[in-house]
Amino acid sequence: MKICILVLDNIKSPHRRKNSHFDGFAYTGLRRIVRDLHKKYTPEYCHVSSIGKYDFVLCTLTSFDDYYNLVYSFEKNKPEKNGCKVIVGGAGVVNINLIYKYIDIAVWGRGENQIVKIIDGEQFDNVWRKEDDPQLKKQYNIRQFVEPAEGNSEFVGCRNRCFYCGYTWHRKSNYSRSGHYKGSETYKQHDMQEDDWNGLNIVSASHYVSALDGLSQDTRFLVNKKITDESIKNKINELYERDFNHRIHLTVYMILGYPWETQKSIAEDWKELESMLVSLDRTEKKMKLNLFLKFTPFNPVPLTPMQYLASSPEINFRKAIGQKHMQCKKYVGRNIHIFFQSPVMGPLRLLEILFCSRAKIEDNENYCKMIFTNRLKQIDRFKAVDFLKTKGIVGKHIYGEITKNQSPFSYLKTYANIEKIATKLSQNKSYKKTVTV
Repeated sequence: MKICILVLDNIKSPHRRKNSHFDGFAYTGLRRIVRDLHKKYTPEYCHVSSIGKYDFVLCTLTSFDDYYNLVYSFEKNKPEKNGCKVIVGGAGVVNINLIYKYIDIAVWGRGENQIVKIIDGEQFDNVWRKEDDPQLKKQYNIRQFVEPAEGNSEFVGCRNRCFYCGYTWHRKSNYSRSGHYKGSETYKQHDMQEDDWNGLNIVSASHYVSALDGLSQDTRFLVNKKITDESIKNKINELYERDFNHRIHLTVYMILGYPWETQKSIAEDWKELESMLVSLDRTEKKMKLNLFLKFTPFNPVPLTPMQYLASSPEINFRKAIGQKHMQCKKYVGRNIHIFFQSPVMGPLRLLEILFCSRAKIEDNENYCKMIFTNRLKQIDRFKAVDFLKTKGIVGKHIYGEITKNQSPFSYLKTYANIEKIATKLSQNKSYKKTVTV
Protein backbone atom coordinates (compact mmCIF):
# COMPACT_ATOMS: atom_id res chain seq x y z
CA MET A 1 0.00 0.00 0.00
CA LYS A 2 1.53 3.31 -1.11
CA ILE A 3 0.56 6.42 0.85
CA CYS A 4 1.61 10.01 0.24
CA ILE A 5 1.03 13.49 1.63
CA LEU A 6 -0.06 15.89 -1.10
CA VAL A 7 1.93 19.07 -1.67
CA LEU A 8 -0.34 21.56 -3.43
CA ASP A 9 0.77 24.33 -5.76
CA ASN A 10 1.51 27.15 -3.32
CA ILE A 11 -0.61 29.86 -4.96
CA LYS A 12 -2.28 31.08 -1.78
CA SER A 13 -0.93 29.76 1.50
CA PRO A 14 -0.37 32.19 4.36
CA HIS A 15 0.92 29.42 6.66
CA ARG A 16 3.38 27.71 4.31
CA ARG A 17 6.29 29.93 3.40
CA LYS A 18 9.50 29.15 1.58
CA ASN A 19 11.63 26.59 3.41
CA SER A 20 8.97 26.00 6.10
CA HIS A 21 6.67 23.58 4.24
CA PHE A 22 4.62 21.67 6.85
CA ASP A 23 6.70 22.74 9.85
CA GLY A 24 4.43 25.55 11.07
CA PHE A 25 1.82 25.32 13.79
CA ALA A 26 -0.99 25.25 11.20
CA TYR A 27 0.16 21.75 10.30
CA THR A 28 0.46 20.35 13.84
CA GLY A 29 -2.51 18.08 13.14
CA LEU A 30 -0.94 16.80 9.92
CA ARG A 31 2.27 15.89 11.75
CA ARG A 32 0.24 13.82 14.22
CA ILE A 33 -1.48 12.08 11.30
CA VAL A 34 1.89 11.31 9.71
CA ARG A 35 3.13 9.91 13.01
CA ASP A 36 0.07 7.65 13.18
CA LEU A 37 0.64 6.51 9.60
CA HIS A 38 4.19 5.44 10.43
CA LYS A 39 2.77 2.80 12.77
CA LYS A 40 1.80 0.76 9.70
CA TYR A 41 2.86 2.58 6.52
CA THR A 42 5.77 4.62 5.20
CA PRO A 43 4.18 7.78 3.80
CA GLU A 44 5.92 9.84 1.15
CA TYR A 45 5.33 13.37 -0.15
CA CYS A 46 4.20 14.07 -3.70
CA HIS A 47 3.00 16.78 -6.08
CA VAL A 48 -0.51 16.54 -7.47
CA SER A 49 0.88 15.51 -10.87
CA SER A 50 2.19 12.26 -9.32
CA ILE A 51 -0.83 11.05 -7.35
CA GLY A 52 -1.53 8.24 -9.82
CA LYS A 53 1.47 6.38 -8.39
CA TYR A 54 -0.18 5.99 -4.99
CA ASP A 55 -3.12 4.14 -3.45
CA PHE A 56 -4.08 6.92 -1.01
CA VAL A 57 -3.16 10.60 -1.05
CA LEU A 58 -3.74 12.73 2.05
CA CYS A 59 -4.39 16.46 1.67
CA THR A 60 -4.67 18.82 4.64
CA LEU A 61 -6.84 21.94 4.40
CA THR A 62 -6.31 24.51 7.14
CA SER A 63 -7.81 27.61 5.51
CA PHE A 64 -9.84 28.92 2.59
CA ASP A 65 -6.54 29.47 0.77
CA ASP A 66 -6.00 25.72 0.73
CA TYR A 67 -9.35 25.23 -1.04
CA TYR A 68 -8.11 27.61 -3.72
CA ASN A 69 -4.77 25.79 -3.93
CA LEU A 70 -6.46 22.40 -4.23
CA VAL A 71 -8.79 23.49 -7.04
CA TYR A 72 -5.96 25.32 -8.81
CA SER A 73 -3.59 22.36 -8.50
CA PHE A 74 -6.04 19.81 -9.90
CA GLU A 75 -7.37 22.03 -12.67
CA LYS A 76 -3.93 23.16 -13.86
CA ASN A 77 -2.21 19.75 -13.67
CA LYS A 78 -5.15 17.47 -14.66
CA PRO A 79 -3.58 14.45 -12.90
CA GLU A 80 -4.39 10.86 -13.78
CA LYS A 81 -5.62 9.29 -10.55
CA ASN A 82 -5.40 5.65 -11.70
CA GLY A 83 -7.61 4.48 -8.85
CA CYS A 84 -5.87 6.62 -6.24
CA LYS A 85 -8.16 7.80 -3.43
CA VAL A 86 -7.73 11.41 -2.27
CA ILE A 87 -8.45 12.00 1.43
CA VAL A 88 -8.97 15.54 2.74
CA GLY A 89 -8.92 16.54 6.38
CA GLY A 90 -7.86 19.39 8.62
CA ALA A 91 -9.36 22.33 10.46
CA GLY A 92 -10.47 23.96 7.20
CA VAL A 93 -12.66 21.07 6.02
CA VAL A 94 -16.34 21.92 6.45
CA ASN A 95 -18.35 22.30 3.23
CA ILE A 96 -16.74 19.93 0.69
CA ASN A 97 -19.01 20.71 -2.28
CA LEU A 98 -16.48 23.00 -3.96
CA ILE A 99 -13.82 20.24 -4.00
CA TYR A 100 -16.18 17.27 -4.40
CA LYS A 101 -14.97 16.35 -7.90
CA TYR A 102 -11.34 15.99 -6.81
CA ILE A 103 -11.69 13.99 -3.59
CA ASP A 104 -12.85 10.54 -2.54
CA ILE A 105 -12.85 10.67 1.25
CA ALA A 106 -13.41 13.57 3.68
CA VAL A 107 -12.58 13.54 7.39
CA TRP A 108 -14.28 16.11 9.62
CA GLY A 109 -12.63 17.07 12.89
CA ARG A 110 -9.88 15.25 14.70
CA GLY A 111 -8.32 12.42 12.71
CA GLU A 112 -5.55 11.25 15.02
CA ASN A 113 -5.71 7.59 16.13
CA GLN A 114 -8.18 7.11 13.28
CA ILE A 115 -6.39 7.62 9.98
CA VAL A 116 -4.93 4.10 9.64
CA LYS A 117 -8.37 2.60 10.25
CA ILE A 118 -9.86 4.96 7.64
CA ILE A 119 -7.33 3.79 5.04
CA ASP A 120 -8.10 0.19 5.99
CA GLY A 121 -11.78 0.80 5.21
CA GLU A 122 -13.33 1.16 8.67
CA GLN A 123 -16.49 3.30 8.84
CA PHE A 124 -16.87 6.37 11.09
CA ASP A 125 -19.58 9.00 11.49
CA ASN A 126 -17.08 11.79 10.73
CA VAL A 127 -15.83 10.17 7.51
CA TRP A 128 -17.51 10.48 4.09
CA ARG A 129 -16.67 8.09 1.29
CA LYS A 130 -17.77 8.98 -2.22
CA GLU A 131 -18.18 5.35 -3.25
CA ASP A 132 -20.66 4.76 -0.39
CA ASP A 133 -22.53 8.09 -0.44
CA PRO A 134 -22.05 9.83 -3.81
CA GLN A 135 -24.98 12.23 -3.27
CA LEU A 136 -24.03 13.25 0.28
CA LYS A 137 -27.37 12.03 1.62
CA LYS A 138 -26.08 10.71 4.95
CA GLN A 139 -25.42 12.72 8.10
CA TYR A 140 -21.88 13.26 9.38
CA ASN A 141 -20.40 14.74 12.54
CA ILE A 142 -17.33 16.82 13.32
CA ARG A 143 -15.15 14.60 15.50
CA GLN A 144 -14.14 16.36 18.68
CA PHE A 145 -11.02 16.59 20.82
CA VAL A 146 -9.25 13.30 21.54
CA GLU A 147 -5.95 14.17 23.23
CA PRO A 148 -3.51 17.10 23.31
CA ALA A 149 -2.00 17.92 19.92
CA GLU A 150 1.75 18.14 19.49
CA GLY A 151 3.11 21.50 20.57
CA ASN A 152 -0.28 22.69 21.82
CA SER A 153 -1.89 23.00 25.23
CA GLU A 154 -4.50 20.53 26.41
CA PHE A 155 -7.21 23.13 25.93
CA VAL A 156 -9.51 23.24 22.91
CA GLY A 157 -12.29 25.62 21.95
CA CYS A 158 -13.28 28.98 23.39
CA ARG A 159 -15.23 30.09 26.44
CA ASN A 160 -17.14 32.63 24.33
CA ARG A 161 -20.10 31.97 22.05
CA CYS A 162 -19.73 34.59 19.32
CA PHE A 163 -22.38 33.85 16.70
CA TYR A 164 -20.06 34.16 13.68
CA CYS A 165 -17.15 32.01 14.89
CA GLY A 166 -16.47 28.57 13.44
CA TYR A 167 -13.80 27.87 16.04
CA THR A 168 -16.40 28.11 18.82
CA TRP A 169 -19.15 26.09 17.18
CA HIS A 170 -17.01 23.45 15.43
CA ARG A 171 -14.82 22.60 18.45
CA LYS A 172 -16.37 21.81 21.80
CA SER A 173 -14.52 23.55 24.61
CA ASN A 174 -12.92 21.27 27.19
CA TYR A 175 -12.32 23.87 29.88
CA SER A 176 -14.56 26.02 32.06
CA ARG A 177 -16.06 29.28 30.82
CA SER A 178 -14.32 31.03 33.72
CA GLY A 179 -10.89 30.04 32.38
CA HIS A 180 -8.77 32.20 30.12
CA TYR A 181 -8.94 31.79 26.37
CA LYS A 182 -5.94 29.72 25.31
CA GLY A 183 -4.20 31.55 22.51
CA SER A 184 -2.79 30.09 19.32
CA GLU A 185 0.66 28.53 19.37
CA THR A 186 1.32 30.39 16.10
CA TYR A 187 1.39 33.66 18.04
CA LYS A 188 3.37 32.17 20.91
CA GLN A 189 6.06 31.03 18.49
CA HIS A 190 6.52 34.70 17.56
CA ASP A 191 6.46 35.90 21.20
CA MET A 192 2.91 37.18 20.82
CA GLN A 193 0.29 36.61 23.50
CA GLU A 194 -3.32 36.06 22.41
CA ASP A 195 -6.42 36.36 24.57
CA ASP A 196 -10.02 37.46 24.26
CA TRP A 197 -10.53 41.14 25.06
CA ASN A 198 -12.10 40.66 28.48
CA GLY A 199 -9.32 38.29 29.53
CA LEU A 200 -6.46 40.28 28.00
CA ASN A 201 -3.86 41.11 30.66
CA ILE A 202 -1.06 43.34 29.44
CA VAL A 203 1.71 42.94 32.00
CA SER A 204 4.82 43.83 30.01
CA ALA A 205 5.92 45.73 26.92
CA SER A 206 5.37 42.89 24.48
CA HIS A 207 3.13 41.96 21.53
CA TYR A 208 -0.48 41.02 22.25
CA VAL A 209 -3.32 39.84 20.01
CA SER A 210 -7.04 40.16 20.63
CA ALA A 211 -10.29 40.99 18.83
CA LEU A 212 -13.26 43.34 19.05
CA ASP A 213 -15.00 42.05 15.90
CA GLY A 214 -17.40 44.96 15.75
CA LEU A 215 -16.99 48.71 15.31
CA SER A 216 -19.77 49.61 17.72
CA GLN A 217 -21.00 48.24 21.02
CA ASP A 218 -24.43 47.57 19.47
CA THR A 219 -22.86 45.49 16.68
CA ARG A 220 -20.69 43.53 19.09
CA PHE A 221 -23.68 42.66 21.26
CA LEU A 222 -25.71 41.60 18.20
CA VAL A 223 -23.09 38.95 17.45
CA ASN A 224 -22.85 37.92 21.12
CA LYS A 225 -19.46 39.59 21.56
CA LYS A 226 -20.03 41.12 25.00
CA ILE A 227 -17.47 43.92 24.87
CA THR A 228 -18.63 47.36 25.94
CA ASP A 229 -17.11 50.67 24.90
CA GLU A 230 -16.32 51.21 28.56
CA SER A 231 -14.25 48.01 28.71
CA ILE A 232 -12.21 49.21 25.72
CA LYS A 233 -11.51 52.50 27.45
CA ASN A 234 -10.64 50.82 30.72
CA LYS A 235 -8.26 48.35 29.09
CA ILE A 236 -6.24 51.11 27.46
CA ASN A 237 -6.43 53.50 30.41
CA GLU A 238 -5.01 50.76 32.65
CA LEU A 239 -1.78 50.92 30.67
CA TYR A 240 -1.11 54.44 31.91
CA GLU A 241 -0.93 53.11 35.45
CA ARG A 242 1.83 50.61 34.61
CA ASP A 243 5.46 51.47 34.19
CA PHE A 244 6.55 50.11 30.81
CA ASN A 245 9.92 51.21 29.46
CA HIS A 246 9.18 50.04 25.92
CA ARG A 247 6.32 50.32 23.49
CA ILE A 248 3.39 47.87 23.71
CA HIS A 249 2.19 46.31 20.45
CA LEU A 250 -1.47 45.30 20.35
CA THR A 251 -3.06 43.72 17.27
CA VAL A 252 -6.86 43.83 17.28
CA TYR A 253 -9.04 41.99 14.77
CA MET A 254 -12.23 43.60 13.54
CA ILE A 255 -15.07 42.28 11.35
CA LEU A 256 -16.84 44.55 8.86
CA GLY A 257 -19.91 44.01 6.70
CA TYR A 258 -22.37 42.24 8.98
CA PRO A 259 -25.81 41.81 7.36
CA TRP A 260 -27.23 45.00 8.90
CA GLU A 261 -24.22 47.17 8.05
CA THR A 262 -23.92 49.44 5.03
CA GLN A 263 -21.03 51.46 3.71
CA LYS A 264 -22.51 54.54 5.36
CA SER A 265 -23.08 52.90 8.74
CA ILE A 266 -19.56 51.41 8.72
CA ALA A 267 -18.08 54.85 7.99
CA GLU A 268 -20.09 56.39 10.85
CA ASP A 269 -19.25 53.63 13.33
CA TRP A 270 -15.56 53.74 12.41
CA LYS A 271 -15.47 57.50 12.90
CA GLU A 272 -16.93 57.11 16.38
CA LEU A 273 -14.54 54.29 17.32
CA GLU A 274 -11.55 56.18 15.96
CA SER A 275 -12.56 59.27 17.94
CA MET A 276 -12.89 57.20 21.09
CA LEU A 277 -9.44 55.65 20.62
CA VAL A 278 -7.83 59.02 19.89
CA SER A 279 -9.47 60.48 22.99
CA LEU A 280 -7.57 57.91 25.07
CA ASP A 281 -4.27 59.46 23.99
CA ARG A 282 -3.77 61.44 27.22
CA THR A 283 -1.22 64.22 27.53
CA GLU A 284 -0.77 64.31 31.28
CA LYS A 285 0.66 60.78 31.49
CA LYS A 286 3.15 58.76 29.49
CA MET A 287 2.52 55.38 27.85
CA LYS A 288 3.60 53.88 24.52
CA LEU A 289 1.05 51.86 22.55
CA ASN A 290 1.10 50.75 18.93
CA LEU A 291 -2.44 49.67 18.05
CA PHE A 292 -2.63 47.56 14.87
CA LEU A 293 -6.14 47.10 13.48
CA LYS A 294 -6.79 44.12 11.21
CA PHE A 295 -10.13 44.36 9.35
CA THR A 296 -11.79 41.34 7.70
CA PRO A 297 -15.20 41.14 5.97
CA PHE A 298 -17.99 39.02 7.46
CA ASN A 299 -18.25 35.48 6.09
CA PRO A 300 -21.31 33.37 7.09
CA VAL A 301 -19.33 30.33 8.22
CA PRO A 302 -21.21 27.00 7.96
CA LEU A 303 -22.39 25.44 11.23
CA THR A 304 -22.49 28.73 13.10
CA PRO A 305 -25.61 30.65 14.21
CA MET A 306 -24.98 33.20 11.44
CA GLN A 307 -24.58 30.59 8.69
CA TYR A 308 -27.71 31.59 6.75
CA LEU A 309 -27.17 35.36 6.78
CA ALA A 310 -25.90 37.56 3.96
CA SER A 311 -22.40 38.86 3.33
CA SER A 312 -21.58 42.18 1.63
CA PRO A 313 -19.16 41.93 -1.31
CA GLU A 314 -20.69 45.11 -2.72
CA ILE A 315 -19.33 47.31 0.09
CA ASN A 316 -16.10 49.21 -0.43
CA PHE A 317 -14.69 48.62 3.05
CA ARG A 318 -11.47 50.50 2.43
CA LYS A 319 -13.39 53.60 1.42
CA ALA A 320 -15.73 53.24 4.39
CA ILE A 321 -12.87 53.40 6.91
CA GLY A 322 -10.85 55.90 4.88
CA GLN A 323 -8.03 53.50 4.07
CA LYS A 324 -5.98 54.64 1.13
CA HIS A 325 -4.03 52.17 -1.00
CA MET A 326 -1.54 50.25 1.18
CA GLN A 327 -1.95 52.86 3.92
CA CYS A 328 -0.59 51.74 7.28
CA LYS A 329 -0.37 54.71 9.65
CA LYS A 330 -3.74 56.19 10.66
CA TYR A 331 -3.00 58.25 13.74
CA VAL A 332 0.22 59.29 15.50
CA GLY A 333 -0.23 60.85 18.92
CA ARG A 334 1.84 61.40 22.01
CA ASN A 335 1.22 57.97 23.54
CA ILE A 336 -0.91 56.08 21.03
CA HIS A 337 -0.13 55.22 17.41
CA ILE A 338 -2.92 53.62 15.35
CA PHE A 339 -2.11 51.54 12.27
CA PHE A 340 -4.04 49.60 9.65
CA GLN A 341 -2.17 46.30 9.71
CA SER A 342 -3.00 45.52 6.06
CA PRO A 343 -5.49 46.52 3.37
CA VAL A 344 -9.02 45.25 3.93
CA MET A 345 -9.82 42.22 1.81
CA GLY A 346 -11.24 43.11 -1.60
CA PRO A 347 -14.57 41.89 -3.03
CA LEU A 348 -13.11 39.20 -5.32
CA ARG A 349 -11.13 37.66 -2.47
CA LEU A 350 -14.28 37.73 -0.33
CA LEU A 351 -16.23 35.94 -3.08
CA GLU A 352 -13.59 33.20 -3.19
CA ILE A 353 -14.14 32.62 0.53
CA LEU A 354 -17.92 32.74 0.19
CA PHE A 355 -17.74 30.02 -2.47
CA CYS A 356 -15.98 27.79 0.07
CA SER A 357 -18.75 28.39 2.59
CA ARG A 358 -21.81 28.31 0.34
CA ALA A 359 -20.99 26.31 -2.80
CA LYS A 360 -23.14 23.50 -4.09
CA ILE A 361 -21.43 20.71 -6.00
CA GLU A 362 -22.36 22.28 -9.33
CA ASP A 363 -20.77 25.61 -8.32
CA ASN A 364 -17.28 24.23 -8.89
CA GLU A 365 -17.47 25.13 -12.59
CA ASN A 366 -18.33 28.75 -11.83
CA TYR A 367 -15.65 28.98 -9.17
CA CYS A 368 -13.09 27.85 -11.75
CA LYS A 369 -14.38 30.46 -14.18
CA MET A 370 -13.91 33.12 -11.54
CA ILE A 371 -10.36 32.23 -10.49
CA PHE A 372 -9.11 31.56 -14.03
CA THR A 373 -10.70 34.59 -15.77
CA ASN A 374 -7.83 37.00 -16.38
CA ARG A 375 -10.22 39.78 -17.39
CA LEU A 376 -11.28 40.19 -13.76
CA LYS A 377 -7.77 41.35 -12.87
CA GLN A 378 -7.90 44.05 -15.52
CA ILE A 379 -11.06 45.88 -14.43
CA ASP A 380 -12.25 47.65 -11.30
CA ARG A 381 -12.83 45.22 -8.44
CA PHE A 382 -16.46 46.15 -7.92
CA LYS A 383 -17.20 46.17 -11.65
CA ALA A 384 -15.74 42.66 -11.65
CA VAL A 385 -18.25 41.62 -8.97
CA ASP A 386 -21.09 43.08 -11.05
CA PHE A 387 -19.75 41.23 -14.09
CA LEU A 388 -19.75 37.92 -12.20
CA LYS A 389 -23.30 38.47 -10.98
CA THR A 390 -24.57 39.53 -14.42
CA LYS A 391 -23.02 36.50 -16.10
CA GLY A 392 -24.54 34.19 -13.50
CA ILE A 393 -21.11 33.03 -12.33
CA VAL A 394 -21.88 34.09 -8.76
CA GLY A 395 -25.39 33.15 -7.70
CA LYS A 396 -27.23 34.96 -4.92
CA HIS A 397 -27.00 31.86 -2.71
CA ILE A 398 -23.23 32.46 -2.52
CA TYR A 399 -23.43 35.91 -0.92
CA GLY A 400 -27.09 36.48 0.00
CA GLU A 401 -29.33 35.27 2.79
CA ILE A 402 -30.47 31.66 2.51
CA THR A 403 -32.90 29.43 4.40
CA LYS A 404 -32.32 26.13 6.14
CA ASN A 405 -33.89 24.33 3.16
CA GLN A 406 -31.36 26.00 0.85
CA SER A 407 -28.37 24.95 2.97
CA PRO A 408 -25.64 23.29 0.83
CA PHE A 409 -24.06 21.62 3.88
CA SER A 410 -27.07 19.88 5.45
CA TYR A 411 -25.07 16.63 5.45
CA LEU A 412 -22.90 17.90 8.31
CA LYS A 413 -23.60 18.72 11.95
CA THR A 414 -21.56 19.79 14.92
CA TYR A 415 -21.70 19.19 18.68
CA ALA A 416 -24.00 22.19 19.29
CA ASN A 417 -27.65 22.60 18.36
CA ILE A 418 -27.29 25.81 16.37
CA GLU A 419 -30.47 25.62 14.28
CA LYS A 420 -32.65 27.28 16.90
CA ILE A 421 -30.28 30.25 17.20
CA ALA A 422 -29.74 30.42 13.41
CA THR A 423 -33.48 30.51 12.75
CA LYS A 424 -33.99 33.18 15.39
CA LEU A 425 -31.27 35.39 13.90
CA SER A 426 -32.68 34.99 10.39
CA GLN A 427 -36.06 36.21 11.61
CA ASN A 428 -34.70 39.11 13.65
CA LYS A 429 -35.17 42.46 11.89
CA SER A 430 -32.09 43.79 13.66
CA TYR A 431 -30.03 41.51 11.41
CA LYS A 432 -31.33 43.04 8.17
CA LYS A 433 -29.89 45.96 6.24
CA THR A 434 -31.66 49.22 7.04
CA VAL A 435 -31.29 50.45 3.44
CA THR A 436 -31.04 48.76 0.06
CA VAL A 437 -27.52 48.73 -1.34
